[in-house]
Amino acid sequence: MKGLVLKDLLALKSIMKTIIFIIGIFMFSGIVSGNTFLVTYAAVYAAIMPLNLMAYDESCRFNRFAQILPVSTAQLVAARYIAGLTVCLAAALVSVFALAISGNNWAEGAITGIVVPMVYQIFTIPVMYKWGVEKSRYITMAAFLVPFVIIMFMDSEGALTDAVAALEKFPPAPLIAATMAVIAVMYICSVFLSVKIVNNKEW
Repeated sequence: MKGLVLKDLLALKSIMKTIIFIIGIFMFSGIVSGNTFLVTYAAVYAAIMPLNLMAYDESCRFNRFAQILPVSTAQLVAARYIAGLTVCLAAALVSVFALAISGNNWAEGAITGIVVPMVYQIFTIPVMYKWGVEKSRYITMAAFLVPFVIIMFMDSEGALTDAVAALEKFPPAPLIAATMAVIAVMYICSVFLSVKIVNNKEW
């Protein structure tokens, strides 16, 4: 399974310069303008990485090739989730660091950079396995744009900062533990759903 994860991460290498360039522009604009959402754009961009990986697999028919490999469906699916999670965590660290050096509230970066991309992947990966990247593009686009618009609106109105301030009143350890527990359960359910979809799918 390590090889499958490495395959996904290497697939992103070809567009890494473009990704870094785009993220750099957004972060610089966010730091200059004080817009925390733009500073955390790296994490939001990371959310759509599984979509790119699924598109690569479809273009080279990797899923059909994978049927002859000595890996189970569960390993094949789990590798995709691990690769997506790895990219999310790396982007979240970049976002939090950028917020810290710009003097903004790093907690906003943690929320935007970790929770939003992970939840996005939890819901969209099974959809893409079910209908493919092309057929599910409208669903995945809506799943990205709706939270994007909501966060942008909340940030412009100051509601995001107020929400973070309200959350900071709660003891951090139980709040973080509860959030991670909920996301972990959602991840497990999403993985099992994707495995079931792939098992019933004819490539």
